[in-house]
Amino acid sequence: MNQAKSSIMVAGLSIYGAEDLARANGIRLVFPPTKYLGMPLVTSRLGVKDCQPLLEGADITKKIHLINEEKLCTAKEFGGLGITKIAD
Repeated sequence: MNQAKSSIMVAGLSIYGAEDLARANGIRLVFPPTKYLGMPLVTSRLGVKDCQPLLEGADITKKIHLINEEKLCTAKEFGGLGITKIAD
């Protein structure tokens, strides 16, 4: 474990217990809100503001391209997606 890059966030421990745990492992203690890979770690439902890093630069207004059932259910060897048709 790279202690310089590691941190710990705990729940259910007193602040003293959390500090002792972090100190014993040689890592820093962090408190919410914090981020992992640029995304906030939250204990509630994500909102638009929380997902902003994912939406930046993305054009979410592009049209969704539909595919017909024949193409969807055609075997891959014949240029389809190979998804099994469940019902007629």
